[in-house]
Amino acid sequence: MDALEYLVSLGGVARVGLLRSNGHSPAAIRRLAAAGASQPRKGVWALPAADPDYVKAILNNGRITCASAALRYGLWLKDKPTRLHLATRHCRGSGFIRHGYTRFPLPETVPVASVEDTVIHALTCLQ
Repeated sequence: MDALEYLVSLGGVARVGLLRSNGHSPAAIRRLAAAGASQPRKGVWALPAADPDYVKAILNNGRITCASAALRYGLWLKDKPTRLHLATRHCRGSGFIRHGYTRFPLPETVPVASVEDTVIHALTCLQ
């Protein structure tokens, strides 16, 4: 799988470190630009059709959680969230509802919290 196919499989956005750790050379990563990818921030590559929530999560060093992740997991919600819910370890960024850290580790391939963390965050947030 080349770097472009791998980037597509990740939702269209990834950190350079993840691309490199999966065997893609710096030259292959630079060729992503010819395929239409851009760098919204140094160290991050995104395709124009990238999942916007994934882009926001990666740019804010967070994971999609709570109601936003519940939709992705097909969990029942009373109301669809109007803003993105992110779990971050910092207090920076805006335009999303901030949650604390995640307790259950997941692979770094996609920025979505585990089902367990999603439910824990939803129980404390969606009262």
